Amino acid sequence: MCEACESDEPFERSEPVAPEILAAARAIEAALAGERAPDQAWAIYLGRAGGAVAWPHYQRIRASFEGAYASAPRIRMKAPPRRRAAIRCEGVA
Repeated sequence: MCEACESDEPFERSEPVAPEILAAARAIEAALAGERAPDQAWAIYLGRAGGAVAWPHYQRIRASFEGAYASAPRIRMKAPPRRRAAIRCEGVA
């Protein structure tokens, strides 16, 4: 069994994969030589279903996601706008 199954920690869902990344990963995986990973393996990998993924399918899906993320444009995070303080301190003279 894997560490996730044997862990006493509660399962925490990760953020869903962006649709553009998922589409790119599926396209990359379809272009790879060999047997394609079944839809059920994708669902398990993405946490949408329970079960085990065969090692060759896991490797294909993982490589596809790595390629999809590597080819995705980088997103620059903008800092939130600075707000003025709600409380203004004034010195006591």
